[in-house]
Amino acid sequence: DSGTGTETIGYSAAGNPTPVSRTASITVGDTAFIVSQAASTCSLTLNPTSFTVGPEGGAGAFDVDVVTGCNWTATSNASWLTISSAASGGADATITFNVAANTTPGARTGVITVSDKTFTVTQQGANCTLTIDPTSNLSVPSNAFQGTINVTSTCQWTAQSSVGFISVTAGA
Repeated sequence: DSGTGTETIGYSAAGNPTPVSRTASITVGDTAFIVSQAASTCSLTLNPTSFTVGPEGGAGAFDVDVVTGCNWTATSNASWLTISSAASGGADATITFNVAANTTPGARTGVITVSDKTFTVTQQGANCTLTIDPTSNLSVPSNAFQGTINVTSTCQWTAQSSVGFISVTAGA
């Protein structure tokens, strides 16, 4: 626009979709009028915010909803919880992940962090079975003795003696 005398100049600024503030100027004659615009507040939500899976593991997914232009990165805090797609972005996305099988009897929890939000994965412990053969108590002679116990298990196990005169010599 141009003119002489007294006049009102209108202006507008489009919304700032980025997390970075910006500055521009309007020059009237030889005088600059500076306009500074604040950065967008980056808001991010996860939907859902948690996932529960059985001991066999498997795949899952959750949505990341963001203000356009907000950059985010997803990271896992557990080696058994891996991100398989959409590990970073600047717009809405679906993050997919894989949970490895849990072969231990205890449940475990891992977290995928996206910016300042957390997605919690809880995995159930393995359904364990353990059998030993022989299944009954054993009486041994008074002299030194060696024997074996056969173990069949679907989970990790440890063998240890409760006294000093018996030693576990193999397979512990």
